Amino acid sequence: MNFDNLFSKMRKHEDKEEIQISFYIIKYCNDHQCIISNSKLNMLLYFINIEYMLKFDGKPLFQQEFRTWKDGPFLPFVYDFFWIGMVYPIGREIKVSSEKKEIIDSVLKKRIACEEFELSEETHIKNGPCYTVYNKYKDENGICKATIKHQDIYSFYKKPWNRFRYFLFLPKWKWKIKRSNLVMFIKYKMGIWG
Repeated sequence: MNFDNLFSKMRKHEDKEEIQISFYIIKYCNDHQCIISNSKLNMLLYFINIEYMLKFDGKPLFQQEFRTWKDGPFLPFVYDFFWIGMVYPIGREIKVSSEKKEIIDSVLKKRIACEEFELSEETHIKNGPCYTVYNKYKDENGICKATIKHQDIYSFYKKPWNRFRYFLFLPKWKWKIKRSNLVMFIKYKMGIWG
């Protein structure tokens, strides 16, 4: 394999939005001393896309649709771009709008400390888009080549109960909170209080 050709191809695609957002996430992880893998990066992109669609009435952040496998969703282009290893955006100007940074930061603050298996559990919530597509289209080897339609993701997460579950998501180790704080949090996230 000619790595010079591979890296020159990668450089041609660095300006794509999903790569720029990925660079932003990697830099955020580095700045906060968090470990990130290709799989975790792709799951975070999935959550960022959910948040974006909920804010903008179903408009997806990315043109490309997610695919899924047993451990979680991924954008094929992003996964392939980083398959060699995480490329740190040293000296690169990261082009992400402040509006998108706000959404990205809100997702990262909530989910960056989570382990991959916790994010995977959340992406494969029973009857959710990843769970449904994976279980419907996987072959006998557990490989799924079907995409998760943006509309299916939005339709699932815009339902009040699923939106509630999404915004309430906390890793199991964070469940030791007072009931009164939980009630205030729920009211705040549902727009009832504050």
